[in-house]
Amino acid sequence: MQVSRIDPADPAAFDAWFAVRDAVQRHDQADGPFWTSTEQRALATDPSPATRLLHWVAEVDGRCVGAALLELPQLDNLHLGSAKVDVHPDFRRRGVGTSLLAAVDEAAQGRGRRSLAIPVEEPYDRAAPAPPGVGFLERHGFTRRLDDVRRDLSLPVDDERLNQVGAGPPVGHPCRTPRTADADSD
Repeated sequence: MQVSRIDPADPAAFDAWFAVRDAVQRHDQADGPFWTSTEQRALATDPSPATRLLHWVAEVDGRCVGAALLELPQLDNLHLGSAKVDVHPDFRRRGVGTSLLAAVDEAAQGRGRRSLAIPVEEPYDRAAPAPPGVGFLERHGFTRRLDDVRRDLSLPVDDERLNQVGAGPPVGHPCRTPRTADADSD
């Protein structure tokens, strides 16, 4: 296996990198939403001056099987890096993710970063099995620090749902109107 940095301005290298990311997001988050190649290419080739982006691929026998991204804030949070490590589902548990993580970690530390954040999409239901990324990161010394809940509303919204929302707060849900204090009151 070979891990190497890529130039996202190289169309073939970027396409291979994105193909892995796309396969992973469609496998791990079947309900989307998904980043498109156009969106990712725009971010990669015309990044904000506030963030530096570094890209890696992992190849086995000439096939791209892993992709990583390291985001390095340039204006604030200079102690922090944020990364994404993706391994094609057909190549997991073979050391690809570990090799990519090592490259990302080395690059982050080499640029003075002391903390590395790596998000993992997982079901809101804690009874559901954790996705493979959780165990992978825990085995490499990462700990859960921040949970975020994503809520999706499919559009268009049907009329019945709109009528429920328009009817006011559900029974038992307190609804308060903020009031300003009257200057003459005690």
